[in-house]
Amino acid sequence: MPEWLDSKLAALNRLEGYAGTGEKPDAGIIRLDHNENWHVSAEEIREVVAEALSQLDIRRYPEEGFGELLGLVGSRFGVPRESLVLTSGADQGIDLLCQAFLKGGETAYIVTPTFSFYALRASLAGSRVKELEMNGDLTLPLKKVDELGEGGLLFICSPNNPTGNQFARSEILHAVESFKGLVVLDEAYADFAPYDLIREAPKRRNLVVLRTFSKAFGMAGLRLGCMVTNPALARQFNTKIQYPYPISSFSLAVASRILGNPELTRRGVESTIAQRKRLTEELRKLGEVRVLESQANFVLASTPLKSEVLRKKLLEKQVAVKSIGDTLGLSGCVRITVGTKPMNDKLLKAMEGALGVA
Repeated sequence: MPEWLDSKLAALNRLEGYAGTGEKPDAGIIRLDHNENWHVSAEEIREVVAEALSQLDIRRYPEEGFGELLGLVGSRFGVPRESLVLTSGADQGIDLLCQAFLKGGETAYIVTPTFSFYALRASLAGSRVKELEMNGDLTLPLKKVDELGEGGLLFICSPNNPTGNQFARSEILHAVESFKGLVVLDEAYADFAPYDLIREAPKRRNLVVLRTFSKAFGMAGLRLGCMVTNPALARQFNTKIQYPYPISSFSLAVASRILGNPELTRRGVESTIAQRKRLTEELRKLGEVRVLESQANFVLASTPLKSEVLRKKLLEKQVAVKSIGDTLGLSGCVRITVGTKPMNDKLLKAMEGALGVA
């Protein structure tokens, strides 16, 4: 094998990959490990899908419906359509940003602990990655941000994955005004939080807000997201950086119907928030379990057990959670998606057994 290829493969081997739980899908397992939305009615979604399928002609490129979806997304988020870039999931938005702005050897600054995909895609783009750990009180490390040089991307996830906390509006805007590069604000979970900054993006020269339709809207299988930024930057992405036809005809048709029924997602968000409160309160009753206040559709719980040990114990009880490990001085952390009441009941019973709580 050529030395050049050997060196490339060796570089890939050094990167930490992004992967799911590694568990095979099982109809009997309560899946609380991917932050999927179990609060949107599956029956109503199936009706929407059936209607969309009955009118699709997949022989055609997905041009028809693109403008309609742009209008619905703009209306939903209160932003002009010329500031929108539709993406194949918010993950593609992350990748496009890294490819467009980090190829010159610039640095990706990432507020951690957070979604590992930022570092992976930045590394694949040839960027240096520098972590800026959030403060112990879960605030942004603004002193470190103020000291950064010119250029690069600054990734902030708010509400943050896996901690669930939402940074203060004033802190994020301070970072936008201080940083001399492009701030990427990932608001994947903002629909479950008290506020968002998506309407700031069209007015700011150096701010991109990422949103996904996998969480609050219950469309994880469609792989649909968007970027919101100022019209000049959005135009560059739409005409030069984004792929041709990035959204499938099926995704366009289904998403337009779901976005056209805001009541469907509103009920799901309200149910999630109510169950998040209940789940947090009940977990805190289990001995030495500590649960961070969350503004997302998951909670981070610190337990006396090693996180991987707890994950396996829960899996034996047919409940899947995400093992996080030790972070920010908290030990044995697992991330738990907020399920429906029956799902959460099963999780809580499994946690009692795993932790030996009478």
